[in-house]
Amino acid sequence: MARRLASSFVIAAQRYGLVASLGALWAGCMPRSYSYQPSGGAERALPPVHARVVTHQEAARHGRPTPLTIPFAADRDGTELVAQLLAEADARRAAHVADVAIYLQTRRDEQIVECRSEVVPEEVTSSEWRPPTNRLESVSKPVTRMVSESVYQCRPVTRSQMRSYTEYQQQCSNVSRPVQRSRTTYSSSYSSLTHSSMSTPHTEYYTDYQSSYECRSVPVARMRSETVTETRCSSELQSRMVTRYEFQLEHRYVPGHFESFTRQRLRELEPVCYTREAAPTEPVVPHNRIEAMLFGSG
Repeated sequence: MARRLASSFVIAAQRYGLVASLGALWAGCMPRSYSYQPSGGAERALPPVHARVVTHQEAARHGRPTPLTIPFAADRDGTELVAQLLAEADARRAAHVADVAIYLQTRRDEQIVECRSEVVPEEVTSSEWRPPTNRLESVSKPVTRMVSESVYQCRPVTRSQMRSYTEYQQQCSNVSRPVQRSRTTYSSSYSSLTHSSMSTPHTEYYTDYQSSYECRSVPVARMRSETVTETRCSSELQSRMVTRYEFQLEHRYVPGHFESFTRQRLRELEPVCYTREAAPTEPVVPHNRIEAMLFGSG
């Protein structure tokens, strides 16, 4: 049963947005001060409240209304009635209050005369004379002075450096290389038996030397001077003129002037009276009351 009631409560809160959003709005709202001016009377201050008194058109955008009725006896002060209604709206955690009206009834035989006085919110701009003053104020002014600061800078540095390198040169010369060669010789002999001559070959080998002109690339190590550029960073102490803004105290004369400010006021309009027939069951005692509509009550 408890789980079912909790689910119904969450559904209602999601539908009307009253529990979370309007409750948080009321809790985060700062108290505001109103004054109340009855019809034809002097204006008086009301105790601070959280609820905001707005018009019906503005309040209609804040959810469903909840009626509030407070009956009262005759000879009640209007300022006290409005203060009591706003205190009750705060007790119900209402974010907005609209359609505030005071109803006064009298009975004439079988007829009831009822007068309705609306209470409307207003913004009142008032002016107040401020006498001339001489006050001390903090003023931001430019100040130029010489300062010495450590500045971290990076700059390119060029220097000469001896570096070794290898280059190739062509060298040419006569080169003598051995070459194996052969030659065949013939020797003649006479045979007395056959009374004929015959030649006999004889091969011999020997080494000969052949000369040729040849060139080749030979590596040669040399030294030369080169320009090298590198980046060097360091902190340096520099002195320079710097203009900075500093706060200084100055006496300033403020001439007398009128100062305007806006405040909230609830003003009671002129009553509108009308008559109606009294119901047989209606009590003889007049039903005086103050009514309003509460919006966003948590």
